[in-house]
Amino acid sequence: MKKSIILVEGPSDAVFLNDLIHHLMPNGNTRYKEISKFKPGKAIQVYKEPNINLFVSGGCTHIEKFTKKISEFLDDGYNILLIQDADNSIKDSYAGGFNKRMAYLNKIKTEYSIDFETFLLPNHKSDGDLEDILEKLVLKDKYDLFYNNYLKYCIEIERFSSKVHSDELLQLKYRIYGYCQVFYGMELANERNRDYHNNHWNLDDSSLNPLKKFLTSELGI
Repeated sequence: MKKSIILVEGPSDAVFLNDLIHHLMPNGNTRYKEISKFKPGKAIQVYKEPNINLFVSGGCTHIEKFTKKISEFLDDGYNILLIQDADNSIKDSYAGGFNKRMAYLNKIKTEYSIDFETFLLPNHKSDGDLEDILEKLVLKDKYDLFYNNYLKYCIEIERFSSKVHSDELLQLKYRIYGYCQVFYGMELANERNRDYHNNHWNLDDSSLNPLKKFLTSELGI
């Protein structure tokens, strides 16, 4: 039986992938719910058949900390997948952006004689991150209603605070958080507590097709 370990940046990524994998799995598999166990440096088995584990490794520059662990996983017969944000050169001038990040990760594989299959979010060709995917998975009617009013709120904030603070609130990460907070409450707004496998999100959106194809092929599901 094929067994795999997926390295992700943080617990919030593990939560999302856990739900997406469950969405792709055949009937009869139970969704892994102990999301509080997604902590750095520990492999968590989320499914037994096929054997799928999630491992929080941190951002791309943290991979070098776990090269020995990756070698051990490979020796034990695990298929290693690395799913991270592509980011951009503004966010990470050293290795940000799809091309730079792929080059950096390939360099790590060569230097440490390790191997893993890579997928960079959002679609393995563009700069971006998990939030770029999430914005496409929101329920459009609800999100549009939220955003039109949220924009008015940010404009008002600028009147008595500052444009800097208003612009921060308009960043995609905070817009997604606000969307969740307004419609689903504080608990489910938290990235570690979100339940993507429900009617709050559209996991059948075509923007997920590249990631789904990668997962189904590499995990054998």
